[in-house]
Amino acid sequence: MSHRSLASGLTALALASTALPALAAGYTQKSASWWGDPAVPAPNHVEMTVQGVQPDLTVSGNISFVLTCTLPQPSTMKLDTIVIQVDGTNVQAYYGSNARAILGQPRTFTVDTTKFSDGWHELRGRCYALETAAGPELGKQTQVTNGHQLYFKNGNTFVDNRSVVPGIVDAHSWYDTDAATGDQISYVYVQILNAHPLIDAPLKGVVPVTGLVTNAGTTTIAHWALKVDDVVITEFHDATQMHTINLDTRMLSNGPHILQFHGHGLARSGKQLAGQVDIPIVVQNDAQVCTVVCTPP
Repeated sequence: MSHRSLASGLTALALASTALPALAAGYTQKSASWWGDPAVPAPNHVEMTVQGVQPDLTVSGNISFVLTCTLPQPSTMKLDTIVIQVDGTNVQAYYGSNARAILGQPRTFTVDTTKFSDGWHELRGRCYALETAAGPELGKQTQVTNGHQLYFKNGNTFVDNRSVVPGIVDAHSWYDTDAATGDQISYVYVQILNAHPLIDAPLKGVVPVTGLVTNAGTTTIAHWALKVDDVVITEFHDATQMHTINLDTRMLSNGPHILQFHGHGLARSGKQLAGQVDIPIVVQNDAQVCTVVCTPP
């Protein structure tokens, strides 16, 4: 896919899933998708958390990561599929009742990278859910994808099958056919483009954050928003271009926070396909005075 998701890495076990995973080194990334009226968000969010990622890592042998699919409550959705892919080809999958049996449960999935050529590959986790509410959207599918760009190195034949932009983290959001118009909505991509300086070390002072919202389908990109802990820092409307925002971390308390990048595409019917990617950050500034917000020294 031309819109690459985050480059990241994982660690080891065997080609199966287990119920109680040992976490790999790295960080936790959450991706989310939802469809509906922008003014009245519907209870149809699909979320996926991947734990143990390390952007742009060179890996070999068996690699493992922890994936959790959730439907935030209240929800009108029914989980239908959990899929692990390499370059778009299914490696492992749960369908129907088997997928629903592990809804909300962390699972460790493992892939044998020796089965693939050396070079860059995209490993994806995907969660699909179906609408259950009565009406024209009954049975329509919403998907969220968490993709990881990895360099496989096992002494196999090298294949240069994709170009790579380091440091991308994202959510791939996908929706079915719009019941109101018959339009195929397809994908919206919400991407943070400079993940390494944000997650590799504690943040101090003013830090640039670069984001891009794009699509592959019939929507028009209509919103770009940067948030921290669910509080909007900056937003743009009709935002079809990349933006870099200077995030003043001195306005945040020292310690862990969640950096969130949100965007949505607007359909002809007026409904939106929204996506959001969340990554953890750690703020470590010099002495601060904090009440509701922090005042730089």
